[in-house]
Amino acid sequence: MAPVNLADALLYEHLRHGCGERLAVWTAAGPLTYAQLADRVDEFARAFRASGIRRGDRVVLRLNNDETFIAAWLAAQKTGGVAVATSPALRARELAEIVIDAEPALCVVAADKCDEVRLALPRLHTSPVVVTAGAGHAHGGYATIGDLASGARRSDDVEVGSEDDLAILSYVSDVSATPKGIGHTARQILCAADAYARMVIEASPDDVFGGTPPLWFPYGLGSLLVFPLRFAAATVPLAGFTADQLLQSIGRCRMSLLFGTATAYRLLLQVPDLEARFDLGSLRLCVSAGEHLDRATSAEWMRRTGRDLLDGLGTTEMFHIFLSGRRGDVVPGSLGEAVPGYELQLVGESPAGPVGLRSGMLAVRGPTRGRPWPLRDAGTPDAGDGWSVTGDIVARDADGRYWFEGRSDGLIVSAGYNVSGAEVEGVLRAHPSVAAAVVAGAPDPVRGAVVKAFVAWKPEVTDGALALAALREHAQRELASYKCPRDFVEFDARSLNVASKIETGDGRLDG
Repeated sequence: MAPVNLADALLYEHLRHGCGERLAVWTAAGPLTYAQLADRVDEFARAFRASGIRRGDRVVLRLNNDETFIAAWLAAQKTGGVAVATSPALRARELAEIVIDAEPALCVVAADKCDEVRLALPRLHTSPVVVTAGAGHAHGGYATIGDLASGARRSDDVEVGSEDDLAILSYVSDVSATPKGIGHTARQILCAADAYARMVIEASPDDVFGGTPPLWFPYGLGSLLVFPLRFAAATVPLAGFTADQLLQSIGRCRMSLLFGTATAYRLLLQVPDLEARFDLGSLRLCVSAGEHLDRATSAEWMRRTGRDLLDGLGTTEMFHIFLSGRRGDVVPGSLGEAVPGYELQLVGESPAGPVGLRSGMLAVRGPTRGRPWPLRDAGTPDAGDGWSVTGDIVARDADGRYWFEGRSDGLIVSAGYNVSGAEVEGVLRAHPSVAAAVVAGAPDPVRGAVVKAFVAWKPEVTDGALALAALREHAQRELASYKCPRDFVEFDARSLNVASKIETGDGRLDG
């Protein structure tokens, strides 16, 4: 197949077909057409080229969830760069780990998100160019996109390389202490759109995509950027999330496709009389992914809104959802079946139980499997012949539907975010008062799970309350907010066994 550029496939192709005046993005200031979006992308592209970006250079994005992210991401594609989207919630230590590994030539930072970048730069081995974008006042004297673009010549050229060139690099948290990079090509990204968005949710140019997943997260990148633009549809990226804000946006922007996590749907269901107070008439389908959607939440959402809620399972390695429910055939609590183009199997499958379910670790094979960055094991077990083991334990019933049972690796999934227990433990153990630390996921009625920490103090610590306050401050300084422990339990270090688990007499976690 011929090489493809995502900026061309998602933007300029629509302009060539006369879609310039179609709505592309709902912004805080109002609607943005495809032609207006192209103007913003061109400004970023001029700035990127002026900074020296060449094909294959990594471009780190630390941007808010708005049209600026979309324009910068498309500009990275237009100029042949590899977009490395990062959460603006990351602290300096976390950001530095990604930048050191990705070795970007350019970092594009929201003007109001520069502080952690300034703290991260001294930790780096190289010095990427840093530019700011969006509203606000830049810190540290960094140039702005406007500064770089002002003297640069406009060019409509779209950089097209080889079929194997990476288009994006995503960092995934697994059970290890450091994030791992996974690269995807432009063709793989479009395959995800043509498999899931076209075949499962039946996206069309008349759709308006919206919801809660952030654009830096592959789930959000696909659902709220790649998928709508693939079909010349519109998208509504939200700068923040409150239940009322989202429900009001559904009616105001006439959203037809709603994407969220189970946590988001549980929060929406807490709004009294939501189905009567808000205009949900434009919705035709809802999707949940990023964390397990329980049967009760699924059934209650569909009962109150009258809209199907499809549960979906995907991984960063596969970019997006490859296992999903189907419109008109939703069974609450079930993950559904394979998305067209993907194959599933159970590894270490157990015999059928009394209710006829067979369970095992889920393995997937399909056209969107990414490559580790650089050439190293990215922490994803391989079952051989292109199969990837996801770490999810699932059951399969006689009708071919899959049901989530748990994780096999201890990864903590909180409100849709993957949290590495090993990373949090490493941060806590680095504090001078801590002798030992173990992290686990604790059940939470809204978030599904939250991070809980068990800590033992060094002998010289005499005031546990004071030490705990200092440890909390340390964790908040070193970890993104969704990784920070919500609860701390003190324990005697002598109860820590060789497997680094806190045990009581009955073998369970203490506290």
